[in-house]
Amino acid sequence: MPLIGPEGRKQLRQLGRLSTIGIEIAISVVVGILGGRWLDGKLNTDPYLTVLGMVLGVIAGFRSLYQTTRKEQKRLKDDE
Repeated sequence: MPLIGPEGRKQLRQLGRLSTIGIEIAISVVVGILGGRWLDGKLNTDPYLTVLGMVLGVIAGFRSLYQTTRKEQKRLKDDE
């Protein structure tokens, strides 16, 4: 006897996909900052490349958010 029906499993999969959004944004920002700091150390441009890396990380994170949102909207529309 299954604990969760087909609809419940579908909702759990969707929740799993959506729960990664925050992690993706955080990782994008951290990678951007660390990359910028590393380049600042190599090129002696402190803090300009760190700030640029952070901005690029934020842009990448929100781009990922936008793409995930569009995919989920399309899935919801297809399910109707």
